[in-house]
Amino acid sequence: MSIKSRLYFLIALLSVLLLGIGVSGVVNLGSVNASLKTVYEDRLICVGQLDHMARSLLRAQLGLSTVDVSDAAGIAKAAADIEALIHDADEQWKAYAATYLTSDGRSWSNNMRTTTRSSATKRSRRRWQHCAPGMRSVSMRSCVVR
Repeated sequence: MSIKSRLYFLIALLSVLLLGIGVSGVVNLGSVNASLKTVYEDRLICVGQLDHMARSLLRAQLGLSTVDVSDAAGIAKAAADIEALIHDADEQWKAYAATYLTSDGRSWSNNMRTTTRSSATKRSRRRWQHCAPGMRSVSMRSCVVR
């Protein structure tokens, strides 16, 4: 066998190997893309929903703490804004709960739902009902007639 035929054989062998590696890479890229799509749909969207919910609740708490209680119209507007934020957070929570959750995520979700609903949301609503228009707040727990 001459050197020329050996070089042709070597180049052909390396070309076949290179082509095989390229084809296997493209095939595996499709499966990696499918698994990343699953990660995105099952995990990342859920994180965005939780972030949106947390931001809505924090804005509701901020609105509650910064409202001017001496203005009855301001109280009514702030109460409506806070109720809208709480409703938005509830909608995001329902969307989160409807997604695919692992067993740990499901137990965490159930724990958070009961804790959140029993504390922050009801407490905020009681504060607004407690301090009716025509009254001003002395503290977060007591209102007096103007």
